[in-house]
Amino acid sequence: MLTITGTAGSDFVIQTIVDSSGLRSGAASYPLEGGYIYLSPVGTGSAGDSLYAYSFSRDSNGNPSFALAGKSARTFAGLSVPTVTSNNGAPGTGIVWIADTNYGLQAYNAVPVNGVMVPIALPSTAATGGLTHYQRAVFGAGRIYTVKASTLMMLTGGGQVLSPPVTCTPNPVAFGTVQVAQTSTVQVTCTANTAITNPNCSIASTIFQCGTTSLPTTVASGGTFAFPVVSRPLHFIKYPIKF
Repeated sequence: MLTITGTAGSDFVIQTIVDSSGLRSGAASYPLEGGYIYLSPVGTGSAGDSLYAYSFSRDSNGNPSFALAGKSARTFAGLSVPTVTSNNGAPGTGIVWIADTNYGLQAYNAVPVNGVMVPIALPSTAATGGLTHYQRAVFGAGRIYTVKASTLMMLTGGGQVLSPPVTCTPNPVAFGTVQVAQTSTVQVTCTANTAITNPNCSIASTIFQCGTTSLPTTVASGGTFAFPVVSRPLHFIKYPIKF
């Protein structure tokens, strides 16, 4: 149930999210990319339940509203409060974390793709095994802290080089010689190495510009998208642009 303060200090219910199983943890939120909240119900019996993501919007009256945007294929015990992190608040970097009693520390991309929460494969050295009930992972200075039985566990990055989310060709983009006041256009094609949302082209230059095109809102892993890059020099140039 989502509430705000009503008259005389009472609760004013904005929306009730109904689930067939109970909620014994808390909600997590991600304010970027339109806004999301995350719930991890306990499920029924030993089956557990998925991690759910609800996207933020407003109804016809302007009131806040949340709709189911996706859920995880894996089911969890529902005894961990989800936690969301990002890389200094940059859109597209949100990660939802679960400290599960059965599977241990788990991570998902914050924005679902086609109704599915996309898992992030953690290194085998980060395998924690089942963790203590009713906790949320805690983060600081590039480290993750969690608890198993009476042991405080700390995980940190090991300098592993990760693949970029997209690979684009040609890279660098070479225009050759372009005369002043003329334009040259090169089509760039990118392949997603993981599921991504809202790809965009942005170039901080007065010489090179992103051409007009319509990019997809979601791209599955292995999918491609393309966009033009335009060279419009103000003076004589002969050098490439790199992504």
